[in-house]
Amino acid sequence: NNSPLFRIKRSCVIQNLDIDFTGFSESVRVLGDERVKPLIENCIIKSSGGDGIVLGGQAAPTFRNCIITGKKSCVRVYA
Repeated sequence: NNSPLFRIKRSCVIQNLDIDFTGFSESVRVLGDERVKPLIENCIIKSSGGDGIVLGGQAAPTFRNCIITGKKSCVRVYA
């Protein structure tokens, strides 16, 4: 049972990270209601087994100057 490296459920700031996940899950999962608005900036986000990032619920993250890659997809969104 793989889990994402980052599971973001609240507003926050993540900057200047190089994330390279080799499992079968996404690297970053962002979920929550409309109050969840994290800023992810100047990051390299990779997943060699799953999606780069998964977004769920009504979360509205901002990605600025990021490089995102994934085996399945870069970003997957579900309700």
